[in-house]
Amino acid sequence: MTTLPQQAAGSPRRGRWGSAVSARLVLGGAALILLVLVVYPLFWLVLGSFGGTDELTVSNYLRVVREPDLYRALLNTLLIATGASVISLCAGVPIAWFISRTNIPGKEALRTATSVSFMIPGFLSAIAYVVLMAPNTGWLNELVERMFGLDQGPFNIYSLLGITAVTSFGSVAFVVYLATAALDSVDSGLEQSAQILGASRWKVIMGITWPLVTPALLASTLLVFVHSLALFGSHAILGLPVQIYTLPTRIYSLFAFPPDYGAATALSMVLVLLTIGVLYLQRRLLKRRSYVTTEGKAGFQAQVDLGRYRWPAFLACHGFFAFAAYLPVLVLVLASLTKSRGLGFGWDNLTWANYRYVMFEYSLTQRATVNTLILAVSAATAGIVLGALVAYINLRLKVRGAKVLDYLSTIPLGLPGVVLAVGLVLAWIRLPIAIYATMWILLIAYLTRFIPLAVRSADSALRQIDPSLEEASRISGGSWLRSIVEITLPLMKGGMVAGWSLIFVQVIGELAATILLFSVGNETVAVAIYQRSEEGHLEEVSALSVLVLLATAVVLGLARRLTGASVTRW
Repeated sequence: MTTLPQQAAGSPRRGRWGSAVSARLVLGGAALILLVLVVYPLFWLVLGSFGGTDELTVSNYLRVVREPDLYRALLNTLLIATGASVISLCAGVPIAWFISRTNIPGKEALRTATSVSFMIPGFLSAIAYVVLMAPNTGWLNELVERMFGLDQGPFNIYSLLGITAVTSFGSVAFVVYLATAALDSVDSGLEQSAQILGASRWKVIMGITWPLVTPALLASTLLVFVHSLALFGSHAILGLPVQIYTLPTRIYSLFAFPPDYGAATALSMVLVLLTIGVLYLQRRLLKRRSYVTTEGKAGFQAQVDLGRYRWPAFLACHGFFAFAAYLPVLVLVLASLTKSRGLGFGWDNLTWANYRYVMFEYSLTQRATVNTLILAVSAATAGIVLGALVAYINLRLKVRGAKVLDYLSTIPLGLPGVVLAVGLVLAWIRLPIAIYATMWILLIAYLTRFIPLAVRSADSALRQIDPSLEEASRISGGSWLRSIVEITLPLMKGGMVAGWSLIFVQVIGELAATILLFSVGNETVAVAIYQRSEEGHLEEVSALSVLVLLATAVVLGLARRLTGASVTRW
């Protein structure tokens, strides 16, 4: 009678000890990977800004501070980020309200248009507007010149206003997604009660609805601000030809031969500090976010009848997306089918030669396509595995340091691609292992840059799984690993597929980090597009851009069929 209780008491003790050891080993392995991916390049970035290992100095910062172009680049960066935030907020909030709370026709079409605007990389949108609004050669300028007999068209996309507009077109989706989610979470019973008590529709919106979603609106606006700070492609394509510099493009210019690593690192730290400040403000706002609801997500959402304004609201929303999504795609398709933009539209100017050239004759495209597919599949697969590991440690394993691991995985969210590339150059160029100037450095960059997407996707999927399912499996005799493989991972499949697809799409369009890290033979599709656009071959660039958009749409479509939801819906 005494033997059985001793065995029963000893077995859980040994099980808890084994689980604790396994948890610490898993935590240690994940922490080591994140230290190498995130902390190691950041360490060399900070150290390099102070002169490296030989002698610490602030001379790099003094040189940067004394450079007049710094203040102009900083001012341009802030103006673009602020302007894009304001435009995104002013356009995104009404669109979100129409989708969530009204009987506007074609809500799914608006959601699709939002996804399309999010899907188009900023540099592709910039190329489309170069074709449309470049001085003298832009199609829209040529049309106005012919119609009104002008010597010069009125539009010039190579301007601060043009860069800001293109930046906002790709950023409005952040506001729409977050504002829609916030509006959907507000219990409409609160609004109905206010209306029963005699409040007008306007007072209900301003007194109840918007105060409840204000934290989400502020957070999304700051997210747009951070996103705009970090952009490189659209800023380079529209700004560098007329010497309009932002902080990312100024850092890029410092890598021209001979590269000035000292000034590049010091200027990168300026951008890092600016980004950290904004992210800190965002975190403070998110901590205060509170949606007071009584019915939860499944509660009924009352729909406002727009009456005769239904179709004007429909046209207004799609009018914005005409500039943010429809027009760029249409322009790229038309430009890809023309022999020369200067010959105008006509059957004799149509051709498939641009597609034939970029797909079968242009060796750089073929090489870049293979490289991009290898990198995208590898980064997405490794990233989602690491993201699932970090999310599981944070949510399931009760070990010290799990929160630190989660925080480490979110740091790259605030690192602009150009800044990350500078840190990786300094970190890996000094090692005897041949990593720099290979595809390995690009894979490391993509893993580091997009690990937050993987962690957040896995975290969201894991939160929807009751831990009691794993506990029941363990009680029934299943091992820790078997419980994860047979129960947890199958239930996480939807979220992990969505995260994998999102990383895959982001890698295809990544230019900011790639432009500083690629070498001859290791080009990606984004680099091929950028280089060809710099050479002025916009017809061929448009054909390659259309192929990239088609590949992106196919991946997102497959992900939606597998997961049952859009991977871009937050």
